Amino acid sequence: ELSVVLFAQSRALSADGSFPFDERANGFISSDGLGFFLLMRLEDAIASKARIRAVLRAVGGSCDGKGKALWAPRKEGQVLAMRRAYEGSGLDPRTIGLLEAHATSTPIGDATEIGALEEVFGAARKQLGRPLPIGSVKGNIGHTRETAGAAAMIKAIMALESGTLPPTGSFKTPSKSIPWNDVSS
Repeated sequence: ELSVVLFAQSRALSADGSFPFDERANGFISSDGLGFFLLMRLEDAIASKARIRAVLRAVGGSCDGKGKALWAPRKEGQVLAMRRAYEGSGLDPRTIGLLEAHATSTPIGDATEIGALEEVFGAARKQLGRPLPIGSVKGNIGHTRETAGAAAMIKAIMALESGTLPPTGSFKTPSKSIPWNDVSS
């Protein structure tokens, strides 16, 4: 498959495993998965007495734009996508209690994502004085590529329903490439 070849040539694949935000991060392992959701308009779900497990309020997107390399993330693009999602949802980022991160399991990708999260959530977290737990399902099951978002949403929904903060399976030692001191606790 062409995408696997491209990931291998760009050194995005790991021979060791997926270690999001960990010092051992050296790429991701590819996996496969299937996840699906039955989407209904909220008023229809309420009227039909359907079991509502989550409400999707908005989707935010952007492009990382012209960068140094095909897979090189840019913080500006990630910040823009998050801000668009929160503006569209009508939710205040200060009300968020759990983040399920993309987490590329690469030093530059993870540092970029944590920097973007800090830019969007940092001031609010400092003001509220409470931590914002961040995890990634990729540390548990690898990168399911096309279904990674579905896997992340399922994990987040299950965490909220159970009231449990699930661990990122492979996290042991915080990555030195991430400026943790600059991140709100």
